Amino acid sequence: MSKATYPLKLPMSIKKAAQRLAKEDGVSLNQWIAVAVAEKVGVTETAADFFKRRAGKATGEGLMRFLRTAPRSRPEAEDQRRPAQVAARRCWLFVRRRSLSSDHWPSTSKWGPALTAFFSGSQ
Repeated sequence: MSKATYPLKLPMSIKKAAQRLAKEDGVSLNQWIAVAVAEKVGVTETAADFFKRRAGKATGEGLMRFLRTAPRSRPEAEDQRRPAQVAARRCWLFVRRRSLSSDHWPSTSKWGPALTAFFSGSQ
């Protein structure tokens, strides 16, 4: 495996969080960052491949044609979100955006499992 050196400039808060998480995992900061980048590359490439295969020969025009045939009616009561769910979801998205690694955050936070259960419907 060939290696490349890349000078990386991180905000101090992210570097400190990465150092803390690397220490918790028992690895060097360099190894922790390399794994985090590899995970992100893998997820991004996997998602891109999935959507390319799923889309097949679909076009935007085909989607628009389908959407124009959808009934123009309000969702049934059980399909509507309650205001508390909307507020909690916004909070969840904010926290996930602010966390260093959204894949890592739910399992390590005391609130992660509860929020995951709430949004997956297994309350």
